[in-house]
Amino acid sequence: MFRHHENTWGELQKFLTSEFKLPREYELNVFDCSESSAYLEWALENAGFWAEIVVGPDPSGEGGMDHAWVIAYTKDYKVAIEATALTTRDRYIWLSWDRTPGVIYGNDNLIDYWENYYEKYDKRLKNIYIAIRESGYSRMEWNWWEEYSIF
Repeated sequence: MFRHHENTWGELQKFLTSEFKLPREYELNVFDCSESSAYLEWALENAGFWAEIVVGPDPSGEGGMDHAWVIAYTKDYKVAIEATALTTRDRYIWLSWDRTPGVIYGNDNLIDYWENYYEKYDKRLKNIYIAIRESGYSRMEWNWWEEYSIF
């Protein structure tokens, strides 16, 4: 489905900037952080990148709920990606800042809590199958394919 890329930071930037789009906008309890992260992890793996879903306290410190996002490992970097920031509406904000959409940069001066994305997760999930089998999450938590619709 996606063109194969070398697993490098430069290729990841190209993929997130010009090739990847979430299949629909964020919607709480329908297509939220878990579905967005599951879809992003699947897309990255299909494009030749190594990625996993991570789950932990909301990195912003808001609310008491767990949050899901993606960590990608390229040949050169470990990269935290906020999947919910890759909606059509939000991706252009990131581009206007000359940033790769969704990427949380280390020592990020725009996000005070950037280190939470890299260090403060509770679970690392190689894919949704592991999440369902070994972590006790319901299939309904990750079912992006059932909520898939082109914007």
